[in-house]
Amino acid sequence: MNSILKLLLKATGHNTISLRWMCSLIFVLVTFICLYLFFNPPGIEPQFDGKNLSFYLNDLKLFGPVNESPRKLTEEALIAIGSDCLPHLKKRLNAEDSFILPFFTLLDEKFPLGEAPRIIALPAWVQKRQALRAIPTIGHSAHNLIPDLISMLSDSELCYEAAWCLGAIGTKSIGPLVDFLSGRPRNSQARASAIYALGQMSHKKSIQKALKVLISSLEDSSDEVQKQSLIAMRKMHVDEKYWKNVTSLIDDENPTIRREAQLTIDHWMSLNPKESL
Repeated sequence: MNSILKLLLKATGHNTISLRWMCSLIFVLVTFICLYLFFNPPGIEPQFDGKNLSFYLNDLKLFGPVNESPRKLTEEALIAIGSDCLPHLKKRLNAEDSFILPFFTLLDEKFPLGEAPRIIALPAWVQKRQALRAIPTIGHSAHNLIPDLISMLSDSELCYEAAWCLGAIGTKSIGPLVDFLSGRPRNSQARASAIYALGQMSHKKSIQKALKVLISSLEDSSDEVQKQSLIAMRKMHVDEKYWKNVTSLIDDENPTIRREAQLTIDHWMSLNPKESL
């Protein structure tokens, strides 16, 4: 009881407080937590080797290169759990900070509540990053999360990680990405990250359905969108009639665009030595 009192004193910032008021506060707090858990249950998490999914998600690095693989045991766990992860990852992708988060965090630090309920004590940005770092390992089995990932392309902090996930899921992402770009989103970073996702699948035959939107993106006002379009198109089979759209950028005022355009043409020429510009 003394520990709980000290905990609440710390949370409320009071130095002195009556026992009656404190008991009332404890009752209200516990009631709020119970109601929150009742209406937002964490759910029974799938397990691997006797440990919950949250245990392995907590092991993921939240920063660093997006293509960095998780530790071997965590990778094995995510692959083994597979599609059973999806409801829990979806919840994390759409996480929002709860008003009881500060109190729940303090209580959980003092009295650990277990892996599954602990998700409530994690800030939303941590939950989102955990999901984004897990999805590439699951790969195409995570295709049901494509709509959630598409919506995250407009998040300036998470858009490229969401794009990496879409690329890892594979060709089922192509149609939704083309539809997203066809809607001409105002955010240039969202457009660039969507094309970045397509670029990860540029070696797939089905990427040809994205060719028109990639060509139109070569005229985008954003240098980053142009750059990602050139990179995405480089490994594609592109009819010679479209080459002029790239050659026109060889004299672009931006040196990065000039370089990427030249690299793209050089690559195409190496595959088609008999073709001429």
